[in-house]
This record gives sequence, C-alpha cells and structure tokens, in this order.
Amino acid sequence: MDRTNPLRPPLAKPRHDGWTRDRQVAFIIALHRTRNVSHAAAAAGMSRESAYRFRARPSGAQFAGAWDRALRFVPAHG
Repeated sequence: MDRTNPLRPPLAKPRHDGWTRDRQVAFIIALHRTRNVSHAAAAAGMSRESAYRFRARPSGAQFAGAWDRALRFVPAHG
C-alpha cells in the first residue's frame, strides 16, 4: 500500500478478459466516492457479481484489500 495515498491499491495482475488494472482503479475510486458496489462496478464497466467473484478469488486478494480500505476512509467533501 502506498502510505501517502491509502486508497492507491497494490492491484492484482492485469487480466485481459475482465478486471484490468484500469478497471480495478476505476472501481475502487467509485466505491470510495459512492459507497455502492453496483455503481462502482458500473463505473468500471463490469457487473456487481463479477466484482464479488474477483474479490473472492485468491488472485483478487489485493483488490479485496483495496476495496476494504476504500470503504474505511471517509471521502473528503468540498
């Protein structure tokens, strides 16, 4: 984890068939802002179900950690 930005995830290897690095980042940012998995998945161009499946896989452990951190930190306002 980047100590200067706790939401910057050390993401899993990019996948050509789904949860690419860009999609993972888009999801984490949107999740942090909206607190809504469905909205975050849509922002990443993915489904809510695929987000939960990826999170549950061993290869999604870092994604899961970033997900948890995104929900722990309160978004800044203004």
